[in-house]
Amino acid sequence: MKHQLRKRIAARLNLAMRNSPSLSTQAALGKRSGVGQTTIGRILRAEVDARAETLQALAKALGKSVAYFTDSGKPAPGNLIQETPLTYTSDAAVRAVYRQVPLISPVKAVTWAETFENGIAQADGEQIPTTTRVGPRAFALKVEGDAMTAPNGLSIPEGYIVVVDPDCDYENGSIVAARLPGDKKVTLKKLVIDGPNQYLKSLNPAYVPIQMNRSGKIIGVAKSVLYDL
Repeated sequence: MKHQLRKRIAARLNLAMRNSPSLSTQAALGKRSGVGQTTIGRILRAEVDARAETLQALAKALGKSVAYFTDSGKPAPGNLIQETPLTYTSDAAVRAVYRQVPLISPVKAVTWAETFENGIAQADGEQIPTTTRVGPRAFALKVEGDAMTAPNGLSIPEGYIVVVDPDCDYENGSIVAARLPGDKKVTLKKLVIDGPNQYLKSLNPAYVPIQMNRSGKIIGVAKSVLYDL
């Protein structure tokens, strides 16, 4: 069954590319979707299972629904991402566009976007469902330490999971995942822009702000926080 699904996705991806002149090559589709050319090639050859976020990125770039690639019947028309029902214990069933993002380590997050572009990104295993609208290279991080625990207002305590989008533009006040000079992993901080200077500020007032320099790097913008009550 899994091999049949691979072949079905491969055939429909090939058809969708042929029907989209501007996206008929793997290079063009990769640039539009954010999916690595190597990954697209392997999907077209039915060598790998297309991950949910990869398939959704390709579907969006080609103006198709995810169902167009996966349904066993005739390919469905349409240019919207398929909506999938989510059920919550506190309310009736609702409909929301959702996807899954990989939960990765702060160390792996440093190079995640680049390895994703090259088609060699490897998640640590767990996938986090989210309804947040994020780019194809989005990932999730588990908060470590108490630097983002605030006595009042916005607080992101240790153990919370944050969805980060490398394709989102940051601005003054954004919560960002950044790599500091000399560090081998990313840290979560509030970005403060003061003229030509940029600072990374913890939500916990016990920590002093850190000035960014050319050796530092903003990896992505935090888009949502997930936690269990």
